[in-house]
Amino acid sequence: MLRQVVIVGAGLIGTSFALALKRRYPSLSIRAIDSREECITQAVSRGAIDSACSYAQAGAADVVLFAIRFARLVRRSQPLHRTSPRILW
Repeated sequence: MLRQVVIVGAGLIGTSFALALKRRYPSLSIRAIDSREECITQAVSRGAIDSACSYAQAGAADVVLFAIRFARLVRRSQPLHRTSPRILW
C-alpha cells in the first residue's frame, strides 16, 4: 500500500502532481525536496505537501517522483541513489 511519496521539485509541476495525489489519496503523506524555500512554503500553504524532507529521508518513501529539469535529474538523484537501493536508472 502506498503511504509516503516524496517529490523532488516543489515548483509548478511538482505541486500539481502533489495536489492531484492528495485529491485521489487524501491520507497519503507527501513530502518534498526543493532548494527554493519559497516553493516548499507555498506548497505547504496550498495543502499540496505535508512538509519538506531531505534526500536521506526520501530513501524511506514508497515512491520518489522527480519533477525537475532533465539536465538536473542525474545530479539531484545521486544522493538519493546512495540511500535507497530501490532506485532504478
